[in-house]
Amino acid sequence: MILEGHTEHYTETRMNPFFGVSHPLDYTARGGAREESDEAFAARMQMMRACGIQRILCDVPFPFAGEVGTVSETFTGFKTLIDKWHDAGFDVLGVTPYPAGFEDGWDESGGEPGSDAFYATYERACEFLARELAGGVGTWLIANQLNLDRFRRPLDEDGAIHFMLAGGAGVKRGSPSALVGVNMFGFDAGALRMYAKLYPNPRVEFDYVGSNGFFGTFDPGGPEQWHGKLAILRAITRKPVIVLECGYVSRGEVMVPQERAGPKTHHELKKLPHVWGSGHTPEEQARYLERVFWAFKNTPDLLGAFWFAWTDRPKCWNCGQSDCPAGTANGLIDLDGNPKPAYHAFARAARGEFDLAALYPEEPTLACDDTEALRTRLAAALGRIDSLQGELAYLERALDLSRKRVKKAERPIAFRALDWLRGSAEISHDDDDENGNAPVT
Repeated sequence: MILEGHTEHYTETRMNPFFGVSHPLDYTARGGAREESDEAFAARMQMMRACGIQRILCDVPFPFAGEVGTVSETFTGFKTLIDKWHDAGFDVLGVTPYPAGFEDGWDESGGEPGSDAFYATYERACEFLARELAGGVGTWLIANQLNLDRFRRPLDEDGAIHFMLAGGAGVKRGSPSALVGVNMFGFDAGALRMYAKLYPNPRVEFDYVGSNGFFGTFDPGGPEQWHGKLAILRAITRKPVIVLECGYVSRGEVMVPQERAGPKTHHELKKLPHVWGSGHTPEEQARYLERVFWAFKNTPDLLGAFWFAWTDRPKCWNCGQSDCPAGTANGLIDLDGNPKPAYHAFARAARGEFDLAALYPEEPTLACDDTEALRTRLAAALGRIDSLQGELAYLERALDLSRKRVKKAERPIAFRALDWLRGSAEISHDDDDENGNAPVT
């Protein structure tokens, strides 16, 4: 494919993506990580391996305490945990600390947020993290979805861009062989605009591009949305993709349209914005997982995907309420450590044992007692069809963008000159409406 404005051709590369989970900890009712005996830790690691989990994703704490350069006890303890995960056979993807206000340990000596000293401190911290954890962490994500204000405050969008570049430069210096990337939440105009500023950039050559999305829970649609969205992302960045967070909540009522349009958040209403299939149930969560992992398996240039999350939580990580489904019912296992149906679906998907008859109920051939060779060929064909649907979605979006460009070109020259002075990247407005307005998020 060729994206207008780029001279190079886009080449699809078929990969065998890994499947992992995020936040593989046991949480207390207060929200912190529970202390575990060696026996309990070993049992949990065995349970994760039996599920077919290959990689785990975790936030890494800010390494310094007090004056910059003084290593904290929190980091020393976390380094031991990273080593234990690595020794247990898991590859770890580490998430560098978020901006000030989100991570314990940031000190005034690190500089006022947004200052040159602040970014220099962060670069130094990321260099230290990458060097110290090089034996256990081979892939890094710089912070997490900084297109969202609550994750990047007190920084603005440009400050967040500077922050990610500083972190990426630090990791590259501390561990030159590590893979490094950034991500956004969703695919709205703001997210695409930030992707376009980062890929490429004059300071850091990122190795992959990350993405987060919860179609069917926090965004409309379902697993079928991923192909088209990732095709656009690959076209913008020319990089392979890692889906850092995807998932489906296993309990909760759904907001009605009037509630979604109202002033209260889903945390206040203790309901979920959207639904896929027949509802938010453990069974539908498992069916969703199998369908989204099948889509990922057939997505070109996808390195891997992480399910959010390993376990349910006693209280919502965001609002702190125990009866809020948004952050309490995402896991493969329940609060008592028992496998949910999604756990077994993950294990089947990790082995490549997808239920094609359930994925394609309209395909009569799948109901026949065919030979294994025929089923294998049919699975490959269905997977390719699934992938092509995503590529078609990309082409439709690209065509729509071209139409918008033509429409803008027909505007009076004074308005076109104003657009040029604003320096807006056309690709960042891929989700604008027909009048050029960005969507409300």
